[in-house]
Amino acid sequence: MRWVTASLAVAAVAAAAAGQPLEGVWVTSSGAVDTSSTKAMVRDLVNGQMSDEQKVLAVFNWYRRVVYPHNYLAGDRRDVLRQINSYGNTLCGSHAANLGWLMREAGFKTRCVYIYGGGHTFIEVFYGDGWHAVDPETDFAVWSRGPKRHLISMDELKADPTLLDHPEAEGRAKPWLFKAMKFPWTTRKKMADFCDDRKNGASKASMQWSSSVLKRMTIKDYFIQGVRSVRYSEVNAAYGGHVSDPDLMSIRLRPNEKLIRCWANEGKGRYILGQGFCGYPAHLLYGGGADENDEEVFPYVEPYRKDNYGIPALPVDRCYRYSGNGHLIWTPDLAAGELTRAAGVQMDNLVLDKATGVLRPVEAGKPAVLIVPIRSSYALVWADVTGTFLRGSKDDVCRILVRKLVKETVEGKVRKVWKLDPVWTSDQFGEHTADAGYGRRINGKYTYEIRIEMLAASDVRKVGLKAVRFDHTFVNNWLVLPHLEPGENTIRVRLANPRLLKQVRLQITYEWAEGVGWKQPRRDVREVTGAAFEYQLTAAGPKFPRMQRLTLEALPR
Repeated sequence: MRWVTASLAVAAVAAAAAGQPLEGVWVTSSGAVDTSSTKAMVRDLVNGQMSDEQKVLAVFNWYRRVVYPHNYLAGDRRDVLRQINSYGNTLCGSHAANLGWLMREAGFKTRCVYIYGGGHTFIEVFYGDGWHAVDPETDFAVWSRGPKRHLISMDELKADPTLLDHPEAEGRAKPWLFKAMKFPWTTRKKMADFCDDRKNGASKASMQWSSSVLKRMTIKDYFIQGVRSVRYSEVNAAYGGHVSDPDLMSIRLRPNEKLIRCWANEGKGRYILGQGFCGYPAHLLYGGGADENDEEVFPYVEPYRKDNYGIPALPVDRCYRYSGNGHLIWTPDLAAGELTRAAGVQMDNLVLDKATGVLRPVEAGKPAVLIVPIRSSYALVWADVTGTFLRGSKDDVCRILVRKLVKETVEGKVRKVWKLDPVWTSDQFGEHTADAGYGRRINGKYTYEIRIEMLAASDVRKVGLKAVRFDHTFVNNWLVLPHLEPGENTIRVRLANPRLLKQVRLQITYEWAEGVGWKQPRRDVREVTGAAFEYQLTAAGPKFPRMQRLTLEALPR
C-alpha cells in the first residue's frame, strides 16, 4: 500500500499549495534598470569605475527620463518606490525629494535649493570640493568655464550670471537645457487663457511653472533672478523622499492569477484622481516637441507617440511620455480550494460543497461572510468583480462590498476606521451573474478588502457562490518596465519560493512590435523553471521596439 500513501501525500501537498502564492516574482532586462528597490536602482546605474560626476549624471539622466514633469501632488508623491514604479510624474519639489533620495543612496550628500521666492525647487549634490546643481525639471546641468570643468552650483551662478550665456554653444550644457521652456509665447498664452477659464476646472496654480511659463520671462532670466533669493536646506527629512514599504515591489501571484503591465494607457478615467489634467491621464506637460529635441530620451520614447492627445485648447498635439495601465486578474478555481485556502482569506458560516464546487452558507438565517484581501504593487484605479451566484428567494441575500481603511476626524482627533461600501446587491433568482465595477472607492490604494456576504433565509442549498473573477486596473510607469532594445536582450526572472513550481507553473509573456514602422508583431512565451531563470530575446531594429505587454501568470499544473 506504499503507492496509496505516496499518492495521498502528493495530493495533500497539492491541496496545501492550492492557495499559496508565488512570491518575490520580478523580471529585469539587460537594457533596463532594476526598480524593485532603491538599492537595486543605484546598483544598476553606477559602478566603481565611474568618477563622482559620472555617477551623479548617470542617476540624474536616468531619473529625468523615467519621471517626467506633471502635477501628481498626492500625499505619497515622495514615496520613491511608488513614484518611480507607479506614477512616473510629479512637480519640482517632489522631483528634488525623490532624486535626492537616490543620490544619497548612491553615497552623496545632498541639499534642496529653493529659488525665486520658493517658486522652484531642485537639488545640489556634494562631491569633490563643492556643491553641484542638477534639476530634472528643466534639465539643468551646466558646466563651468576654464580648465577645471565641473557642474556649477547656484552660488557660482550668483557670482557669475554669464555662466548662462550660450552654455549649449560653448559645449557647457546639453542642447536640451531648458527644452521645456523653449516653446513660444503664443503657446504659453494659450495655457494661461485655458487656466483662467473657470469652466475648465483648472487654475494657474495647477500648471507646471506657473510663476514663469505663463509670463514673458525666459528660463535663463528665471534662474538668474532666482539666485538672488536662493535658499538651501541640508535637512532632507522634512523635504526628502521616503520608502513606506520596502517590499512594495515584491510581487505575489496566487494560482490562476496574472499580472499584465502595459506600455499604454486606457484613456480618460484610468488614472489617479488628482493626477492628470482636467480628467486626462498624466502626460509630459510640455508636449512632444520637448522630447524630440532630447537625443538621450527620444530613442526610448519615440515608438510610443500619441497624436491628438485630446486636451482642448492646449498644445498637446503629440506626446511620447504618459501614464500607463495594467491589470491584476485573479480567477480562482473554487472547487480546487484556490479561493478558500488563499493567504489572508477569511470565512464565517461558509463551507465549500465539494460535490458541486459551490461555496454555501453553513447555517440558514445567519450571515455568511467571505473576506478577500487585495494587494497590488501598483496604485489601483478600478476594479471589476464578476461572479456567479445562486439565490433562491426574495429573502435570500447575495451582495458584494468594499472594505477599506479611511481617516475619520472625531472631536478633533484623526483616526483610521474600517468602512464598508456596498457595490452590488442581487435582485435576481436562481443562477445569475454579478457584475460590480467601481473606481473612486479604491482609487490610489494599494491594498483593501472585498467582502462577499450571503444569507440563506431557509434553504442553504439554494444560496451560494459558484465562480468569481477579480480584475483590477492599476497605474504603472511603463518608462521603467523591463523593455527590449534592438539586438539581443537578456531577460532575468527572480522567484523567492521556487519549490512551489512543482505545483504551479510561472509563465512569462512578452509582446511587442518591431521593424520599420513597428509593423511586425512579436510574442514570446516562456515557463520559469527555477529561482534564477535567464533567457535571451532578440528584437529587430533599426529603432527601439514598441513594447506592448509583459504578462506574468501563475497556472496550476
